[in-house]
Amino acid sequence: MLVVGIAGGTASGKTTVVDQIVAALGEDRVSVLACDHYYRDLAALPLSARKDYNFDHPDAMDQQLILDHIRRLKSGETVDRPCYSFSASIRTDKTIPLHSAPVLIVEGILALAIDAFRREYDFSIYVDSADDLRLIRRIERDTQERGRSLDETVERYLRWVRPMHEAYVWPSMRKADLIVRNYRDPSAAIRLLIKALGG
Repeated sequence: MLVVGIAGGTASGKTTVVDQIVAALGEDRVSVLACDHYYRDLAALPLSARKDYNFDHPDAMDQQLILDHIRRLKSGETVDRPCYSFSASIRTDKTIPLHSAPVLIVEGILALAIDAFRREYDFSIYVDSADDLRLIRRIERDTQERGRSLDETVERYLRWVRPMHEAYVWPSMRKADLIVRNYRDPSAAIRLLIKALGG
């Protein structure tokens, strides 16, 4: 199995890159572990406290569960990937089976920022995008898909997303084997990546 870590700032285009890799290699050959589904379950907290939670810090993720799932997938096992409700900030009762495949992609804003994760990778990618484009995409996603108001989205961005990006996400770019510049046409870099992964 080839394990690939893909990181980048919020709304930088990581999912687009992952989707193109999966489309080129085939769904049967790629397993995608999205770190967004592994946030800690905040069901024990009142809703007001959940809304006042920093999801962009490494401690917001269940790192041990992510590592356990990476290692089990590398061993050829199937894992039950959790499902996270972003509107309620809780882990739901639903799980989705994630099967082992020749290529495992671990994707998330902090996928390269955590040393224990990086030690599991064979190759790492950072998807870079202009800050203003990321902010626009973040506003669109949070208001249209995650049920957040514009004011809440902007407040979270200024309070947590931007500072955590500067502290953890952006510095992790130096640890990547390949940087995909998503504010230009990234298709050439993606084609080279797909070829390197056997597509």
